[in-house]
Amino acid sequence: MSLLNRLKAWWGPSESAVQKVDLDKADLEVPRYPPFMKGLPAVAPQRLIDSQNELLVQLDRVVTVNAGLYEKHYKAVLHRFASYCHLLPASQGHHHRGAGGLLRHSIEVGLWAAQASDKLLLDLGKTPAQRRQIEPRWQATAFIAGLCHDIGKPATDIVVTSADRIKVWKPLSQNLSDWAAENKISSYFLDWKQGRAKQHIALSTLLAERIVGVETLAWIEEGGTELIVWLMEALNANPGARNPLYDLVVKADQASVDRDMKTLGVAMAGYEIGVPVERHLTDIM
Repeated sequence: MSLLNRLKAWWGPSESAVQKVDLDKADLEVPRYPPFMKGLPAVAPQRLIDSQNELLVQLDRVVTVNAGLYEKHYKAVLHRFASYCHLLPASQGHHHRGAGGLLRHSIEVGLWAAQASDKLLLDLGKTPAQRRQIEPRWQATAFIAGLCHDIGKPATDIVVTSADRIKVWKPLSQNLSDWAAENKISSYFLDWKQGRAKQHIALSTLLAERIVGVETLAWIEEGGTELIVWLMEALNANPGARNPLYDLVVKADQASVDRDMKTLGVAMAGYEIGVPVERHLTDIM
């Protein structure tokens, strides 16, 4: 090593190099206009499920199935759901509007619907033998109805893209996490559609069947075809006169919304993820 290089090593980086490092740091800290939109990280679905561990501990205590059935009909459904909705918010500016809001809200509604289903089964006039056959399947039906009640929102309310807006997620044919992995996307961005109203209800049944899976639907049907009918009616928000499931989900949904709006909803007032599609198109032009 030459004497000059030794002196450089001894005294450290040049003033210009230090200045460049400081400027790079400043670029990350100084606000700018228009604001920089950070994407949502395409992390593994299991990490998202683990983040809701306190709810899952409660769920494990509530349900009346063995470990094998819990793995097959609860954990597997949860994993498919997390793979599908990933870190999407539940709404643009209302309840559970932050990253992961849809997952949190959906698990809460599923858990509380399953908790409330216990007493209702006794009110249906079933014999003890019938209850033993129906109870675990009825609980799973209530949980799935709550979990999937807003499952159509990613398809009707949101457009998810890569950072360059070239690659667009197609929610009717692929889970979000699978799309991100296939396209080597480390973070994704979203835009909100306008005039969406309650369109998500029309797609709830179609998407829920993919999340629930044929095996779990067949297992639930062993408790009676009426359980499947009640599930589909609840997801379509069109219950029959004898459907006890729809009201369970509605009450659990409202409880989850109220809880969030009175706690985190207050702290996150004015915070939203993504932008309206029209605003994004205007920015591009």
